[in-house]
Amino acid sequence: MVEAKQDLGLSVLTSSAVFGAWSAWNSSLFTAATFVDTEEKLKHAKLAMDLGLATAIATGLGVYLVYGDKGKFAAASAIITGAVLYAAYYCKLESNPKLNGFMGGRSGKTITSWKPLTEKELKLLKVPNDFELVSEP
Repeated sequence: MVEAKQDLGLSVLTSSAVFGAWSAWNSSLFTAATFVDTEEKLKHAKLAMDLGLATAIATGLGVYLVYGDKGKFAAASAIITGAVLYAAYYCKLESNPKLNGFMGGRSGKTITSWKPLTEKELKLLKVPNDFELVSEP
C-alpha cells in the first residue's frame, strides 16, 4: 500500500511540475482565448504550446529514467497532463471566431464584430415550424 501512495504522490508532483512549466511557456487559457486574435499571435501561441508539450514529455522521460519501472505511472501522468493541456488550448483557440480560418493553416479573414440580424432579415429566414424566431427588445 505504501508503494501505491508513493506512486500517486510522485504522479501528483510530476503533473504539478508540468502545469508549472506549461505556465512558464503559455499564457492562461482565458488570456489566449481573448488576446490571440491574429495569425502572428496564433503562431506564437502554437510555439508556446509545442514547448509546453515538449517540456511535459521531457519531464515524463526524466522521471522514468530516474525511477525506472516505479516511475512509469508518474511519467505517464506527466505526458498525459501535457497532452490534455495542449488539447484544451488547441480547442479554445480553434473555437475563437477572431481566428476564423487561421487554425490548421487555412487562410481567412478576421471577424472583428458580430451584428444581429435585422427584423427584415429574420422574416426572410425559412425556419422549421417547431422553432420560434425572437428579436432583441
